[in-house]
Amino acid sequence: MLPGDVARLKSSGAQVFAAPWARQHMLILNTRAAPLDDVNVRRAYSLAIDREALKSGVMEGIGQAAYGFSPEDIGHSGIVRTQKYDPAEANRILEAAGWRMGGSSFREKDGRRLAFKIGTYSGRAELEQFAVVIKDQVKAVGIDLEIEKFPDVETALAQNSFQSTTYSIGSAAYGDLSQLLATLYVPSARNTDRYDNPAVTALYQDYVATNDAARKAAALKEMQELIGEDVPVVYLYNPYQIVGAATSVKSYAPHPLERDKVTPDMEVS
Repeated sequence: MLPGDVARLKSSGAQVFAAPWARQHMLILNTRAAPLDDVNVRRAYSLAIDREALKSGVMEGIGQAAYGFSPEDIGHSGIVRTQKYDPAEANRILEAAGWRMGGSSFREKDGRRLAFKIGTYSGRAELEQFAVVIKDQVKAVGIDLEIEKFPDVETALAQNSFQSTTYSIGSAAYGDLSQLLATLYVPSARNTDRYDNPAVTALYQDYVATNDAARKAAALKEMQELIGEDVPVVYLYNPYQIVGAATSVKSYAPHPLERDKVTPDMEVS
């Protein structure tokens, strides 16, 4: 359920559970498409987004702002925070990269406005609201953002026919981070020609090939740091799983991996 459903569920007398979830809302950036082919623009885009405002204004305080590539509260160790909210730093980066404030409220470089699109899609209403808030936030650093709605976001990703788009993904399927890495950060069906860092790919291959815990942890840390420098994805929000249940359901608890965990003491009275 969505955060907006909580009050209605409670007023109906239902039990309401809100618990950490192996899912993340994000922005996927097309590093091949101007102006996001400029890493300075990608870094500034990320720095200009106030995730805490998304939490309070859209998600009604339920969940956690995201600064690393997977939720930190689902039992995984080794998650590195590589992003932050710092509009002053965003302005400094853009200024140093030659993106100057023009005659309007937006930055320009070589006669070109700093403008691009943010995509949304049906199925996750909160992402459409995120786009509206983000459009307003990044205007403060001189970025002109236009909202577009994709009939099928997966097609847009597969065909690389987008500039930036909101997206939501299960970030630790079956408790394993390798699928997340394979989907978004090395060449894949959703990353055909969007982002390719040979150093990240090599570390990923080492990460999935070894069973040595220390070597695995070192590869994961270095991958996150390299990805953090490149900013192919902006981490936005780690939503909580919200579940409503009848009062007759006993001893139920949401499971972080998008599965229902059945235990011997669960019952319907």
